[in-house]
Amino acid sequence: MIWSLLLVGLVGFSSPDRLEEEPWSLPVHRAMGYGLLGSGLLSAGLGTLNYSLYYQRGETPPDGLRFAHRALGYTTVTLALTTSFLGYINYWKLRHRKAGRLKRTIHMLLSTFAAGGFLYAGTLAYRATSRGELDRLQTHRNVALLSLGSTMLTIIWILW
Repeated sequence: MIWSLLLVGLVGFSSPDRLEEEPWSLPVHRAMGYGLLGSGLLSAGLGTLNYSLYYQRGETPPDGLRFAHRALGYTTVTLALTTSFLGYINYWKLRHRKAGRLKRTIHMLLSTFAAGGFLYAGTLAYRATSRGELDRLQTHRNVALLSLGSTMLTIIWILW
């Protein structure tokens, strides 16, 4: 699923005001953005499964389920940070283009918020599991879902 979203981002879904000379990083950034959305949704689904089936009852989820959620979490953070970095490159290269500047600025701010949120959610999860502070898992979930919402919003914003 993640690879298909990456492919869709590379091949299609370009904005109507497609740039005549787009930077090399723009299609890669676009593809990684769709991959980030897929990874975040899968991770959220596994996190919801962990919570609803196990943590809510006071039980620990099986190692395989926890590992899959953790691996998708690392993937999501990596994609978020890399996508944001490429987005900053694009923003800088297109800084003199007035058309769409406000749209790009809002997209950059939402993406930065999402990437920072995913990174913070990962930190909260690490603290919760390593120190046994399970109350932080709820904060982890809320921050991760807020970041995922910001990712969805920024993709919708830039496509609209």
